[in-house]
Amino acid sequence: MGMMFWFAAGCAATVLAACLVMYAILWERDRRFQVQISHREKDIQDERRARRTLDDEIRDLKEFHQQLFNNITDMAFVHAVTPDGLPGQFFMVNEIACRRLQYPREKLLSMTPLDIEEFQPEMAPGYSRTDLATLSDNDLSDHENTHARRQMAQILERRHVMYELTYVTADGNRIPVEVHAHRLDGMGSPLVMLVAHDVSSRIASKRALHESEMMFKDFFANSPIGLAMYDTDKKLVNINRA
Repeated sequence: MGMMFWFAAGCAATVLAACLVMYAILWERDRRFQVQISHREKDIQDERRARRTLDDEIRDLKEFHQQLFNNITDMAFVHAVTPDGLPGQFFMVNEIACRRLQYPREKLLSMTPLDIEEFQPEMAPGYSRTDLATLSDNDLSDHENTHARRQMAQILERRHVMYELTYVTADGNRIPVEVHAHRLDGMGSPLVMLVAHDVSSRIASKRALHESEMMFKDFFANSPIGLAMYDTDKKLVNINRA
C-alpha cells in the first residue's frame, strides 16, 4: 500500500512538474508575444505620428505655395497639357485672375486657356481680317487649335516663352496681356504656368505718345510761321514749308 502511494505521488509530482514547465513555456511565449504586440503598437503609433507630421508638412507646404501663388500681382494660372498637345483644363488660378476675368474660381477651374483667349489674326496665317470674317466657327476653331498646339510645343521645348494676346472677361471686356509661359515638371506629366501682365496702360501710353507725335508733326508741317528743328549738336534736322 505504501509503495503504491509513493508511486502515485511520484507520478502526480512528475505530471505537476511537466504542467508547471509547460505553463512556464506558455507564459514566456505569451510574454514575448505581448512584448512584440507592444512594440508593434508602438511602431504603429510612431508611424501614425510620422504620417500625421508628414501630412501636416504637406498641407503647410501646399498652403504656403497657394499663398505665394495668390500673392502674385498679375493673373496666374497652371494648366495641364492634353494628350493631343492642346492646353488643358486649369489646375490652379490665383485670386487676381478670378477678379480680373470676373469668373468664380470653380468656373475658371473648369475652363482652359482657349476659353478666355480672343482669336487673333496671327492664329490663321495667310488670312486677312476680311477673310477671317467669312470663316465658319469650325474653321476658326481648327486654326486656333493648330496655333495652340504649335505654341504648346514651343513652351514644352524651350521651357519659357513670352507672347502677347487678349483675354476676354466674363462680361465681354477685353484685356491685352503679356504672357510668360513656364514649363513645370515633377507631377508625372508636364504642367504649364502662365503669368499674364495687363498691358492696357502701356498700350494707352504708346497710343497717346503716337497721337502726340502726329499732332506735333501736323503742327510743325502746317504752321504759318517758319519753324526749324536742330539736334543736340545744333545741326539742322528739319524745317517746315513756311
